[in-house]
Amino acid sequence: MMLLFALLFSAVESVEKERLLDVKPENYDLTFMPNFENFTFFGSEEISVKIVKPTKFIEINCKEIVIHNALFHQSSDEYLANVSYDKERETATLEFENAVSSFGVLKLNFTGFLNDEFRGFSRIFFDDIQRYGAVTHFEPEWARKAFPCFDDPSLKATFQISVIVPQEMTALSNMPIASSEPYNENTTLKKVSFEITPPMSTYLAALAIGYYDYVERMHGEKPIRIYTFVGKAKQVEFAADVALRAIQYFEQLLDISYTLPKLDFVTIHNFTIGGMENWGLITILADAIIFEKNETSFKNIRRSVDIVAHEIAHQWTGNLVTMSLWSQIWLNEGFTSFLSSKCVFSLFPQWKKVDTTFNDVLAVGFDADGLESSHPIVFEMKSKSNLSSYFDAITYKKGESIIRMMSKIIGEKTFFKGLRLYLKRHQFGNAEVNDLWIALEQVSKKPIGEIMNSWVHQKNYPLVEVTKSQSQFCLKISQKAFVINGQLSEKNKKLKWHIPIVYKTASDNQMKWMLLSNMFGYICERDEIILNYGAFGFYRTKYTLKMYKKTLYELVKQKQLSRENRFIIQNDLFAVTKAGDISTDDYLKFLTAYRAENDAVVVQSIDNSLSEIDLILSNTELENGFHNFTIQLLKPTLNSIGLTPNDGDDLNTLLLRAIIFKRLGLFHESSVVKEAKREFEEYLSGNKKIENNLRQAVFCTIASNSNDEEFDALFELFKNISYKRFEVRNDLTQCIGYTQKEIQINKVLQLCLTDQVNTKEAMAIIQAIASSSKGRQLAYNLLVKDEKVKEKLQKSKKFISFIPALYKQFSSVEKAIEFEEGFKEIIASSKASNLETMRTRAALLLHSESDLSGYLRKFQ
Repeated sequence: MMLLFALLFSAVESVEKERLLDVKPENYDLTFMPNFENFTFFGSEEISVKIVKPTKFIEINCKEIVIHNALFHQSSDEYLANVSYDKERETATLEFENAVSSFGVLKLNFTGFLNDEFRGFSRIFFDDIQRYGAVTHFEPEWARKAFPCFDDPSLKATFQISVIVPQEMTALSNMPIASSEPYNENTTLKKVSFEITPPMSTYLAALAIGYYDYVERMHGEKPIRIYTFVGKAKQVEFAADVALRAIQYFEQLLDISYTLPKLDFVTIHNFTIGGMENWGLITILADAIIFEKNETSFKNIRRSVDIVAHEIAHQWTGNLVTMSLWSQIWLNEGFTSFLSSKCVFSLFPQWKKVDTTFNDVLAVGFDADGLESSHPIVFEMKSKSNLSSYFDAITYKKGESIIRMMSKIIGEKTFFKGLRLYLKRHQFGNAEVNDLWIALEQVSKKPIGEIMNSWVHQKNYPLVEVTKSQSQFCLKISQKAFVINGQLSEKNKKLKWHIPIVYKTASDNQMKWMLLSNMFGYICERDEIILNYGAFGFYRTKYTLKMYKKTLYELVKQKQLSRENRFIIQNDLFAVTKAGDISTDDYLKFLTAYRAENDAVVVQSIDNSLSEIDLILSNTELENGFHNFTIQLLKPTLNSIGLTPNDGDDLNTLLLRAIIFKRLGLFHESSVVKEAKREFEEYLSGNKKIENNLRQAVFCTIASNSNDEEFDALFELFKNISYKRFEVRNDLTQCIGYTQKEIQINKVLQLCLTDQVNTKEAMAIIQAIASSSKGRQLAYNLLVKDEKVKEKLQKSKKFISFIPALYKQFSSVEKAIEFEEGFKEIIASSKASNLETMRTRAALLLHSESDLSGYLRKFQ
């Protein structure tokens, strides 16, 4: 099986790799000179190469770059090349009069454009001083937009980078500065040259130019610096402390020292991703690590630590050892996500009490991989045009989840022994999935490849069904592929996995396990069993309805199950409900077992499910009854902890209150609305700040229940608040769209069309607006039916973001067809996942209306 799967890597990648391997780069000597007046740059490079076989043609990756001259230097000879371009393949071909071979140096001069896309070499704007800088972002294949190169992760080379910039600017790259000297006669410019890097892939080369302050920590003799905007250094002190501790943690865990002589972070405003792990120069979203004093919630502190730990972990998994093929990017991202989670809980063990891994990783991975349009972790790349779309929840969340599962199979001690062996064996080089299996098998003496290949080479995941067998004390457990729409293709019906089943009985605390490799098997116990105990298996479990109504209901109600199991039972049940295997009223009835639930992780999972049901029922007569059901379900817990924060509240209580407060506020519960209005009034008057974790819940409640005066105050607060107060602005962004009145909804929609909000903010606002039936229709009328608005959006590139954000909120087959047949500009993978979600919700609405009409009537 291992050999078979190893042969299935992408045909697209193999063809390109074969073409590029004729010439192997060994060193890039690069010089850049950006022009901030016209946003262009001049570049020159000398690439030391080994030509494997004599050729008159050298093909090199090149996109949106103009090569002005190219020659091949060998000993004392130079060979001039003619240059031609292939835009579709993103290459330039250098044609020589005679064949060239052996070792030599390619010398190129070129020009390019400082774009505003964070793809290649991009300009950045420093608001405070009204001046421009520049930064590179090359992953996955955008180095070719900054310099002609052999842009493949397996073609590692060393880099010597220089840049010519104004004297007052700070220049940063992967390595420390080797020299800095005046470049022109009047010394207004300087040439900054950096030390040579170790061998690395092109996507890890980096350059940042701007105006910065920095904070520094020392790791032995190695400086760890965070460069940030002038005047903001104090606000990244926490991130600097985390960075130092994270490096120390990973060095000890992996038994490999951090390789480079320094590590810098540089903050970027409006960066399109959280962070990028460039070796020695991590670029990071400013909002992720710049904290406004006294305004930071736990959610944002945790996000900051996650991102810092993630990018530092990459210095080993991704940078030191890099995947050979983009189709195996999970070797970088899945492992890094897993390692960063381990790091976070090592640095902050108290956060284990509110472990968001279940909701933010496992549940997200389940949702993404439950779609028919999903893809395997190790995917077949049919086209490179949408490579960046594979940096998704399958790669990150499912990838992390199956690594977590694998570590439990062989034990964490053995797992990390194998990981260390894998890293040391392939350091400064490349690796593939089988290289990992070999290392883990060597230390564990278990057939890891045989077990795990089905998890990385097949899309979707199994549903394990528990049914009664003919034997009195035995239960039959069977597996089949799970998809959220409940419709298995003939191919999916044949899929099977090697499933590590961990279970315990209802009356025994001892955990047991078995490997289910066939389509069914048996577990014989004298008591009811709980499968996937600890929730580390990446599979869903479906019990008999009788087990849900009796055994599991009582175990949950009496809290005789751990938090992990209370989470996974509910999460699985909602999934099989959406798939049509369980009726929606049976699901809601089972939820009443959680009426006294006081764990924030479990309640967050329940709230996510309730939110989706609310979206589906938002244009039906059942909506009011469902709101009342939810209030009766959650209000007892809120009463027990109190509406307002107390000095003695622990972190779980603070988060629990925020979750329930927001849900009941959106559902118009009177005591919550009253308290929110009191908090908001005092906040506006400056008499009292809102507790950081509760702030978003208060803002959302105000938006959903405001009179004209309150809405105007909220709206003006949002319009006038600076991006520098990211946390408050983000809370307002998430909430302003929940307003209920037509005139207010239209006012917010019009704001989304202006430059006062960025695209990411506007998407969040539109999704909130479209959570109600009235808001959906108003947004649809403006964004889809108004041709003038539509034309304006298409020109601004916002259209491809706004339309999916709107349509994904519909639960209508008709709207799904409309979305499928129109909007050709939407990326195919994004369109496919949205379509499935819409159709699944439409099906759930169809059977929920009949299922729930009787049950919810008593809550009207």
